[in-house]
Amino acid sequence: SFTDCEFDDVIDLTDARAEQAIRLEKCTLPALRADRMRTTDDLVICGSRLLGPTDAGTTATLSLVDLQVAGNLRCGGTHIDMVGGRPALGGTSMRVAGSVLLDQDFRADGEVLLTSAHIDGDLSLNGACCRNPGRRSINASWLVVGGEMLCQDGFRAEGEVFLQWAQLRALRATRAVFFNDHGNAITADGARVATGIFLDKGMHSKGQISLIEAKVDGE
Repeated sequence: SFTDCEFDDVIDLTDARAEQAIRLEKCTLPALRADRMRTTDDLVICGSRLLGPTDAGTTATLSLVDLQVAGNLRCGGTHIDMVGGRPALGGTSMRVAGSVLLDQDFRADGEVLLTSAHIDGDLSLNGACCRNPGRRSINASWLVVGGEMLCQDGFRAEGEVFLQWAQLRALRATRAVFFNDHGNAITADGARVATGIFLDKGMHSKGQISLIEAKVDGE
């Protein structure tokens, strides 16, 4: 557990094993690598600032490729910067038994990559801002979420939200803002949504919403 700490170098948890929660709260660091890490508790990176790595060996500022978490992944209030065109968050193929909470003023300057991730609980982006103008702000093709994908309470995406072939219980984007000058604002072609897609109560989109061959059971 680290609180109000500053790190001069990247924190490397690659292939680590943890039986209790790992917590970084209100910390400042260049980047964090946790590829293939396994934990039987939570991974908490809240209220922190990740400035972006300076070394060429880091693929994302917050790299969580093939991470396995038996609890929750909590990143509420964390701000992640992008350096050199790398993703802000790289979570390809990660598996989370609880929920993934990228909310409460979470900020990502750069792509949030969740391709083929599997989340048993909710994916909450409530109050978050994901910025990658002219490109994909969120790339979540083949994402599986057992709960709901929540993009509410002031959520803003600058760049395409890509959900092709994703499987969700519901997509809730009440009062959300989606902005893309160079193509689709939301692409959910082939997506499978169990209970409904809610784009309501002041939701705003600049850019097309594509649901080609999507299957929505419910609203």
